[in-house]
Amino acid sequence: MEVASRAPQLDDTGRGDFANGDRFSLLSVTPSGQHTALKYEVGSQGLYWRDLQTAPQDRSVDFAACYPEQELLDGKFVFDLEKTSDKDLLWAHRTGISVGTETPIDLTFTHAMHTLVLNFTVESTGLQSEEIQSTCTAESVCEVDLAAATLVSTGAPKASFTATGKKATFRIIPQKSSGVALKVTAGSAVKEFNLSEVATEYEMLESGKILTVNLKIKDGRIQFEGCDIAGWEDQGTVEGEIIM
Repeated sequence: MEVASRAPQLDDTGRGDFANGDRFSLLSVTPSGQHTALKYEVGSQGLYWRDLQTAPQDRSVDFAACYPEQELLDGKFVFDLEKTSDKDLLWAHRTGISVGTETPIDLTFTHAMHTLVLNFTVESTGLQSEEIQSTCTAESVCEVDLAAATLVSTGAPKASFTATGKKATFRIIPQKSSGVALKVTAGSAVKEFNLSEVATEYEMLESGKILTVNLKIKDGRIQFEGCDIAGWEDQGTVEGEIIM
């Protein structure tokens, strides 16, 4: 059985390819309820149908995969952004594959997390890039049901992530924008606000999408020049302003 895949040597748009030696978790599920969890290495000799658990009555198999590889328990795992070194969780799903087919199984991976990007334009004299610090506090732990392609918050305490410079990128689990708190420090000025205050049209931060928030720092204040979703999928624009 040949498994082809796409990602994760990614460009700025989130597209790319796997390289030989990359490993991901692969799960097969049959209509009779048979599960097989395997580790798949790109460029290896591949899998055989005999490697999968199937019942005599099974005529098809559903496949799901995720990268980086995870330890699956009944097809599920907990993804903790504070504990993982690779926060860009990728997953892929194919259903209804005929048992025994010799046709290559093509897995296209997509991004499971949401990406929040803060872009700063600086018009304040003397303010250096390294003096801009952004902190994002949000839900960061979820249970992933790989076969069902669902992400559910575990209710764990929120975590804070910090980035420095004119561009800050945060991976967060999909959640309501009202649950995301932001703090921006620009030199001696500090401003704290909730993402939903500026992204009023977007109640949910969706899986596989990027929300870009454009801000201007000028005369001791931070001005919002707009928010938009771009890259993987487009979602809209938000205008706003925050006075420091």
